[in-house]
Amino acid sequence: MGDEKLSGYEKAAILLASVGEEAASEVMKYLDARDIRHIGGYLSKATKIEPENVRHVVNEFYSMAASPKGVVFGGED
Repeated sequence: MGDEKLSGYEKAAILLASVGEEAASEVMKYLDARDIRHIGGYLSKATKIEPENVRHVVNEFYSMAASPKGVVFGGED
C-alpha cells in the first residue's frame, strides 16, 4: 500500500483487522451486505498491511471519535 490514498472500505478493513476478531465481528453485525463484501474483498487480497497504514487509520479514527462531531456514518465510497 505505501503512500497511496486509502478508500473508506480499505480504512474500515484495516481498522477491523487491527481491533481483533471478536470486536470486528461485533462491528460487522451492523454493516450491510455491500459493505461486508467490499471490506472482505480488500482483506482477502491484502497479504500484508503496512504498519504505517494501521497507525494512520487508527489515529484518524481516534481523532474522529474524540471530536465533538463524533463519527459520521453513511459516507460515499
